[in-house]
Amino acid sequence: MVCYIYEHWRPDKNLCFYVGKGSDRRAWEMAHRNPHHKAVVSKLTSLGLAVDIRIIQSDLTSDEAFALEVERIAFYGRDNLCNMTDGGDGASSPTDETRNKISKANKGKIFSPNHRKKLSKAASKRKIGPLTENHKQKIGEAGKGRKFTEIHKQRISNSLKGKKRPPVSDEVRKKMSDFQKNRVRKPWTEEQKLNMSRIKKGCSA
Repeated sequence: MVCYIYEHWRPDKNLCFYVGKGSDRRAWEMAHRNPHHKAVVSKLTSLGLAVDIRIIQSDLTSDEAFALEVERIAFYGRDNLCNMTDGGDGASSPTDETRNKISKANKGKIFSPNHRKKLSKAASKRKIGPLTENHKQKIGEAGKGRKFTEIHKQRISNSLKGKKRPPVSDEVRKKMSDFQKNRVRKPWTEEQKLNMSRIKKGCSA
């Protein structure tokens, strides 16, 4: 899909108030916008003015558009715009260059409680469908061989302290038992055997 990056400006203040990625007529559509954007449009309408629509760059791939969107939002500053996020949302398989640009734009940012609330609200409205087999495989491959640092382990341990697990029903216990009985167990690797040996030694010490 050929995309472009557009900006919405306030002619009464000569300021950009929104940065977006779009295709076709998206830049000219004002109906399906967030409440903050709608409030600005309503204010301009009451003054007898219209949104100044500016196409910043066109003929972009989806990844290129997402990366540029992040850069433009970072340039103006999220708190000065009506955007609900820092951009780059929805990139299905961004390139390493796109990931680096998004990461660079977001590094060192400390979000205010109000900003976090907006992000949470925006995320809750997204419709997430069931994972495809390909997606599940990618998640599985990404987790293979992953090793946690001691700091990470400590954080996980601290987050679990004091938490009470809900009681497990007999039905759930039976399902867990049946799953274990029917499970095809793979032979342990040498690394797994070594780790188990270390655990047993630690318990007997």
